[in-house]
Amino acid sequence: MSVNFLSLPELARVRLEDLSHRLQGLAPNTTRAFQIESALLLPNTLPSAFLRDIDSWVKKKRPYLYYLQILDSSSLSHIEKAFTAEKSKSDRAYARFNSQSKVLYVGSSSDIGKRIREHLGYGAKATYALQLAHWCRNLNMSLEFVLADYSTTTGADLLQTLEDTLWDNLHPMFGRKGSR
Repeated sequence: MSVNFLSLPELARVRLEDLSHRLQGLAPNTTRAFQIESALLLPNTLPSAFLRDIDSWVKKKRPYLYYLQILDSSSLSHIEKAFTAEKSKSDRAYARFNSQSKVLYVGSSSDIGKRIREHLGYGAKATYALQLAHWCRNLNMSLEFVLADYSTTTGADLLQTLEDTLWDNLHPMFGRKGSR
């Protein structure tokens, strides 16, 4: 199949217009914030109360949009140094460093409980995530996961557009923009 590059801009405009119409009025069902202290994150010890709180709120197999932010005045340069030092000597898959920011990560998932465990450092070694328990416990940070759950009928393209827009607005320290 060949593509007519001259008609491509018009096809893209129609596609984006359709996306724009489908985004109108789209809102999360609920939002919730969960706080945890980095000192509670030990490599082989799950923060059970924190995870139970999240698990009791989460609805399975719904699309979630989330971000993780620092609530206190932690030194961003100390955070960068601790992350970089651990990443360089670890066999775990760490998220990419972007630039210093109070927002650590922006993402989406249909299995948010599992994804939060991965970011905390309790998931598979080969899954790209923050791996917090392996580098941040001595930084004494107050962290907050902010979650929004969407209807199961929310299209993947709509959720990705929302995630990309959130990423552009929050400029997270770690991770990457766009679909995997």
